[in-house]
Amino acid sequence: MKNVMVTGGAGFIGSNFIHHLLKVEPGVQVINLDALTYGQFGKPQEMFQMTRTTPLFRRYLQHGIRR
Repeated sequence: MKNVMVTGGAGFIGSNFIHHLLKVEPGVQVINLDALTYGQFGKPQEMFQMTRTTPLFRRYLQHGIRR
């Protein structure tokens, strides 16, 4: 199984790329890393419902991020 990390996967381009990737690569596991700073991601639950996708949002990772 392949693992792919997509940064900005909650945005327009990133989310469409993830949908496409899941269609064309049946054995891929996607890790979606997004800060949710820009854009209008109206349905964050969609990312949690996608199969083979692990969403990681900055607000949940802040304790482990060093700047």
